[in-house]
Amino acid sequence: MTTLRDHLRNFLDHARILNLSHHTQGAYEANLGRFVRWLDEAHDIQTPDRLNQQHLYGWLKYLSDHRTRSGLPLRPRSLNKNIENTRRLLDWLTKQGHLPRDFNDALEYVKEPQLLPTSVLTHAQVKQLIARVGTNNPIGYRDRAMLEMLYTTGVRVTELLTLQIPNV
Repeated sequence: MTTLRDHLRNFLDHARILNLSHHTQGAYEANLGRFVRWLDEAHDIQTPDRLNQQHLYGWLKYLSDHRTRSGLPLRPRSLNKNIENTRRLLDWLTKQGHLPRDFNDALEYVKEPQLLPTSVLTHAQVKQLIARVGTNNPIGYRDRAMLEMLYTTGVRVTELLTLQIPNV
C-alpha cells in the first residue's frame, strides 16, 4: 500500500506541475511534512486509510501547543496556513480516491484578530501633508479638499469617492 509520505511526494509533484509559486511549494513541503511526520510518530499512521477525525483534532491541538524556535506559540495566521495546507492535501487525497470521505470539516480555522493600526499620523503631520498639496490647478484643489474631508470628518474612502455634491 502507498504510504502518506509517498502521497505527499505525489501531491508536491502535482503542485510543481501546476506551477505554483516556490513559496507555496515550500510551505506545502514544510507544513505537510510536519503533518505526515506527526501522524507517523504520534499515532503510527503511515497510510491514509487509517486516518480518522480524532487524528485531525489531535493535529489541531498539536499546532496550538506548538512553539516556534523562540518559544512563542504560532500566530493565528500561521495556524490557519497549516490548516489550509492540510485541508488541501486531504482534499487531494479524497479526490484521488485514497480517503473514503472528506475530513475537512474536522479542521476549523482559527479566528484571526482584527488589529488596529499601531501608528497614526499626528495632527502636525496631517497639516504638513495637506499643505504639500498644490492648489494651483483644479486637480490640486480636488485632492486637497478630499484630504481635508477625510481628516475632519472620518468618512471612509469609499464613502468619499461615492459622495455626490448635493449630499454634502
